[in-house]
Amino acid sequence: MSSLGCFIDAFELIRRQVPVLFHTRERVAMQTQVYFLTPDGRPVRMADGRTLSADGQLDKQSQYDLVHLPGFVVGDEPSLDAKLAIAGPLCSWLQHQHTGGAVISASGSAVFLLAEAGLLDSGMTALTRPLIPLFRKRYPKVQVSPQVPVVEHGRILTGSGLAADTMLLAQVVERVTAPQIARWLGDVTGLHQASEDQLAEDPVVANAQLWLEERFAQNVRISDLAKALAISQQTLLRHFQRHLNTTPRDYVRRLRVESAQQLLLRTSRSIDQIAALVGYDDVHSFREVFRELTGFSPSRYRAAHKKPGDLLHDED
Repeated sequence: MSSLGCFIDAFELIRRQVPVLFHTRERVAMQTQVYFLTPDGRPVRMADGRTLSADGQLDKQSQYDLVHLPGFVVGDEPSLDAKLAIAGPLCSWLQHQHTGGAVISASGSAVFLLAEAGLLDSGMTALTRPLIPLFRKRYPKVQVSPQVPVVEHGRILTGSGLAADTMLLAQVVERVTAPQIARWLGDVTGLHQASEDQLAEDPVVANAQLWLEERFAQNVRISDLAKALAISQQTLLRHFQRHLNTTPRDYVRRLRVESAQQLLLRTSRSIDQIAALVGYDDVHSFREVFRELTGFSPSRYRAAHKKPGDLLHDED
């Protein structure tokens, strides 16, 4: 229940934050939809005997951007063998989704399903320690990393179990949404590891980064940031230059472009809409900044970086 609930809760938190993070004159709603699917569409029985209704069944007519496999009770080796013996249709569906470009994540014991589907061949996975001997026996070609809680292998992300689920989801969210949303999710869930690597060691700059990331799509002013941190503008600029070799204004520009890159690839919104979402009233200014920082126009970036399985997009 918790393995599944962690995923659903994460995207519900994000759904509520998107209108706040991308604050424009018009209310913005997240386009992402979360579906709970079972092989035959029937309710699933949880470990404690409760049942949970499904939104539908697996079919190869629908292509998803992200597929997440929650952990399940393994039992003994014969019990696991029995589960995997009837997992053929699910494994075939996973192969189809992966070929179509989906990012696939799995928690704990669900890693067995990825290996059974051949999606981890010659790769590496995270796995909880008690399951490692059994896993290595069944899939000797797959490397197991017992010390690392989350492992990325191409478009496959695996977590070692319940304790690593939030960390796993933070990385998944960054892959399928925007870096700022992943950082925010890491903060509100207490997963400070999701943001520490990208924050400056200087506390003034680190606090400024967090403040700006929560407001990058708004009409932020340096004077407002300095006031929030209770320092002068000159001190703020000096700290930014010393520790990030940039200015708050350029830092915001980078945040906006990073977010726009994800929106271009992961949504069907028009260039004009994306410009407004990341804080530009003037789409011409947005195009100029985007080209300056990426070397592409927004439409060319979308065309050049679109992968199989990505949503179809409108051109600007």
